[in-house]
Amino acid sequence: MKKKICVIGAGVIGISTARLLQETLPSCDVTIIAEKFSPHTTGDVSAGVWKPHALGDTPVELQSKWSGNTFEHLLKLCMGSEASLAGIQLLSGYLLFQDYTEDPSWSNQMLRFCHMTPRELAQFPGYRHGWFIITIKVECRRYLPWMLNKFKSMGGAVLQRKIHSFEEISADYDIIVNCSGLGSYELAKDKTMQPIRGQVIRVRAPWITTMGCDDATITGREPYVFPGMDDVVLGGTHDYGDWNTEPDPTDTKRIWEGCCKLFPSLKHAEILEVNVGHRPGRPSVRLEKEIVTSGGKAIKIVHNYGHGGGGVTLHWGCAQEAVQMVKEWVEPCVTSRL
Repeated sequence: MKKKICVIGAGVIGISTARLLQETLPSCDVTIIAEKFSPHTTGDVSAGVWKPHALGDTPVELQSKWSGNTFEHLLKLCMGSEASLAGIQLLSGYLLFQDYTEDPSWSNQMLRFCHMTPRELAQFPGYRHGWFIITIKVECRRYLPWMLNKFKSMGGAVLQRKIHSFEEISADYDIIVNCSGLGSYELAKDKTMQPIRGQVIRVRAPWITTMGCDDATITGREPYVFPGMDDVVLGGTHDYGDWNTEPDPTDTKRIWEGCCKLFPSLKHAEILEVNVGHRPGRPSVRLEKEIVTSGGKAIKIVHNYGHGGGGVTLHWGCAQEAVQMVKEWVEPCVTSRL
């Protein structure tokens, strides 16, 4: 009899995990259940740039492993025939600092990483140090529907509903993979979860083809400019514990002014949207197995949530690890010999 697996959540973490489960365990039936799908997920608001950053207490070696595996996966897609459909492109530009900053641990994972020259720095008054990088940008408004369509075409089932407890669906599935992000505050009763509010402005400015980002991350309100396939994303905010879903005019003004300082020509850009999303904040990423007993029944759960603002950067690497955990339950005899 086929094992039935349910993935809760249809953000970049949930759909990528479901897709990889299909590829790795073709003998299993995989279903995605989520309250919201693209274009109503956190990823649809994000700039979607692969760029590692600190994730609380998550071990650096794990972050490096997950982000590196994700970059290689995205690079393969980026150089493939479906890159435009998947919304994946190379992105180059500058990460700027007011003072000298040590090279990050992930500098060797990018296609290119080097220090800015004095001539380059002169184009950004007020900054005394910076890096030029070539990374990858993911348009989640394309990437999520593209992955979901792939999932459906391989026989995956999709249900739109809100899950209030694991017990609610435990009778229908052998294994549950929890990728509910901020929803785990209630679903997994994880009170360490908190929203990290992000507000961005999307503009039409096709002449902006190079990214610029004040990467100091001192206040979480430093400006960034990320050009993409369909628009240019200006940000941002990083407000812990803020559940407000409405755009704040004060934030909009500050983002606009800060980004126009980086690229003055943006003052001529057409504003398309002002969006707000909530990153799933947690002291560390939760990626582990758990067995919950309810009514005498053991519920097998793999948790994969709490990625903060690193969902795009970590998603495929974390999916690989989550799938391996599922595989250990589905094929215990095989995996025990590996």
